[in-house]
Amino acid sequence: MASMSHKAALVIGHPGHELRVLGWLKDRKPLVLILTDGAGHGEEPRTDLSRSLVAEAGAKCGDIFGQVPDQRLYRAILELDFDFFLNLSNTLATSLELAETDWVAGDSVEGYNPAHDLCRSMIDRAIRTIRHRTGRDIDNFQFPLVGHPAAWSAHTGAFCHRLGEAELKDKIAMVRRYADSAGGILVAEVEEAIATFGERIFADEWFSPASATANSLPFESEPPFYEKHGEARVAAGHYKYVIRYKDHIAKIALALQA
Repeated sequence: MASMSHKAALVIGHPGHELRVLGWLKDRKPLVLILTDGAGHGEEPRTDLSRSLVAEAGAKCGDIFGQVPDQRLYRAILELDFDFFLNLSNTLATSLELAETDWVAGDSVEGYNPAHDLCRSMIDRAIRTIRHRTGRDIDNFQFPLVGHPAAWSAHTGAFCHRLGEAELKDKIAMVRRYADSAGGILVAEVEEAIATFGERIFADEWFSPASATANSLPFESEPPFYEKHGEARVAAGHYKYVIRYKDHIAKIALALQA
């Protein structure tokens, strides 16, 4: 069974995403790789919080662990700096290969944040790179960061890491402690999820096989949330530019697929 791999890795775009699969993290103790520092607009980096959380869970931090500032990544998106993303994906491939990883879980494409979606593209490319260099396959799974995880139960090949009551209680306490320490939007996101779905939303951690084909161009007809959110932030004077799916993300994702 894929989830029982002894060479698992967790690859996420922002610190804090590990909270979504905290039960699995504590059980499997994977190598954890985080692409950015999580310091959004006017917020502090969350790297140290995640480093402490990973250590508490008994897992291991990889050599890629929040060194890229969020603002650097967003600038690379707006400038269509393909080399930035290709190089980061190559570094990720090297880290996974040196760790002899055979099973990866990471962010999925949901249209909520461009960093999340491009993290998925970089994971997929890194795994293809390893396959090309070594001929070795790596199981490639994704998990949701927004919405209700149970919706993923319909995905072909999906599996659930289900927490018991004691584990759930511990997870909720750790999630709230992390959010309170990080402050900013994370507190609101946690409380909104609990208010909308109840605390049981944290009990089931769903994973499904990643599909680069399914993720390639998912927002051709309906703009993603981050585009609408960006328009509102520009109108409020917080941002100067809007990251667009068709103008930015789709082009970078296609470059990573090439």
